[in-house]
Amino acid sequence: MKNAIILLFIFMFNQGNAQTLGLNQAKYWDYRKTLKERYVDIGKGKGKSIPAEYFNPKKGRLHWGDGTMALGWYLGILATEYHISTKKGYISNGEGKEIDPKQTLIELSYALKALDRLDLNAETFFDKNAKGELNGFFIRDDVGSEAKANFKNIEYIDSDFTSEDPYSNEMSHDQVYELMIGLALVKNFIPEKTQVGGVFIQQQAIDQAKRILNKLQEDRWRLRNPVVMLSNGKGKKVKRGHQSYIYAGGTRRIMKFFGGDMRSPSFYDIYWSSLRMGINPTYANNSNSSMALSVAAVGNGFKKNTYRKLAKRASKNDWYFYPLLNKALYPLNREIKRPVLEKAQAMIDEAPTEGIISNYNRDVNHSWGVNNRFYKFKKYQRNGLHYQVDREYNGLDYMLFYNLWLINRTGLYMDSWRLLAPRTRKEKRAARRARKEMQEQIENEGREAPPQP
Repeated sequence: MKNAIILLFIFMFNQGNAQTLGLNQAKYWDYRKTLKERYVDIGKGKGKSIPAEYFNPKKGRLHWGDGTMALGWYLGILATEYHISTKKGYISNGEGKEIDPKQTLIELSYALKALDRLDLNAETFFDKNAKGELNGFFIRDDVGSEAKANFKNIEYIDSDFTSEDPYSNEMSHDQVYELMIGLALVKNFIPEKTQVGGVFIQQQAIDQAKRILNKLQEDRWRLRNPVVMLSNGKGKKVKRGHQSYIYAGGTRRIMKFFGGDMRSPSFYDIYWSSLRMGINPTYANNSNSSMALSVAAVGNGFKKNTYRKLAKRASKNDWYFYPLLNKALYPLNREIKRPVLEKAQAMIDEAPTEGIISNYNRDVNHSWGVNNRFYKFKKYQRNGLHYQVDREYNGLDYMLFYNLWLINRTGLYMDSWRLLAPRTRKEKRAARRARKEMQEQIENEGREAPPQP
């Protein structure tokens, strides 16, 4: 009976926040439905399974930008969703709202194939006579104007693939780090023997990560385009984000997480160690700061103190995504007394039910008004910038943040679920009865609850 009580606690957390849990779970379902209907065309082939960044309904514009950064978070959502749903960690919020883990796994398989496609076709994008290779050099997206036919109410599509400047579609080191977030979560939460179409999903993600990370090392931490050659016989440095040496020390740790090994000059390792201190100038820029935290979270860049360091850095800009990510990947890291989970839940509670929409010129009482708030300093999160008005965003930040919060809050990152699961028939009956009662309570409260702001 003791195990059944503990199991009930995992699902309920406590009676005081059961209503909030139900509302936030409903938001997750709604965001996921919108993502699949509006922002991503799931499937195999050109332009498929890469989430768009935003939709402007007044202009009928669907935009892809930094596609592989979005793809990294999308991979993370699917991996964590599969894990939670197979462990029965979600609470259903009405008929038809349950997640089918088999469908999530198929969706994940398509997203991993999209990354392979962007890698294989990168060379031919810049030189039609080149030979495509799976070598870690990738383009950001391959969404052409013909993709318009796959979405409703779209007047036109634009992307890095269709840009007049082809070099805007080159990989950059920020794209690499965000992809590592998703690939790490796939490695961590998809069981080793899990297959789709004869392909082992976890191994596919590991192979992709190693190829991409090896590309950084081969280019000596200054990314180069392998088909756009200089007179000295070297590839030309990519137009944006080629200098990855700042994060080399942490990136080596990411490679270790994936079971590989790489080298970097000792000076780069010293610089990485200096990122333990908040006074490092890297933290003065929101883009550089978010990259540093991504690398640290995935690679456990500051060893067992990483969670503590990330939690401290997170408090400045409400970037609690990074400590939650780190704890999900490295559950034995040292704890911190500050209530990270409570602050994360408060952020989840305030996320708008209608989705993530630009708050510029809108009177709102929340800070979900930009494309991925975990890339932006707090001063930008609420209203964004003037040119972002009328944009509706894909909501990837809320969905992955919610899943990581749920995994951390319930302990689903460890084998504790199996240890706490009821074993005897009596315990199983008690657990089913408790879950049913809790489910009815949450559904009733959800119907009676006022809408979220």
